[in-house]
Amino acid sequence: MTDPGEYLEPTIPTGLAVRDLPVVDVRDARVAALAEVVTGDPHEFPVPVEAWPVVGNRVLDPGTGVGGGIATGMFRCLWQGGQLWATNEAIGGRYVIGLATPPEDLETWLLAGSEPEQVLLWHLNYPPDGGQLFAAVDGKPFLVP
Repeated sequence: MTDPGEYLEPTIPTGLAVRDLPVVDVRDARVAALAEVVTGDPHEFPVPVEAWPVVGNRVLDPGTGVGGGIATGMFRCLWQGGQLWATNEAIGGRYVIGLATPPEDLETWLLAGSEPEQVLLWHLNYPPDGGQLFAAVDGKPFLVP
């Protein structure tokens, strides 16, 4: 397990490779198996909860692997300095999810008073036992990192 301090003050090595990731519109049929646009009341949308995937010889006891259930809460992102912070009220989490610039350039970037033009994603998660539902509180299009 990662030390919780790594979420709040991550030790990010310098010189990491950077890959450009496209912004994907989830209405595109090519990603239909990965995402779905929710219409109507998001509270009425059925979020799947499935048994955790198994690897190798590991097996799950019947009726287990789905204990996490469904958690509800706001997910907020906010730039603080050159770091993009996320607050996940559903699970009580707060962590750095990205940077505006490579770590080795951060001090110069901050001194220049720059504004973020990109996000270098650092922390991502994938819930293998179900899905995540993100809905805009104002009904406007949005990006999910």
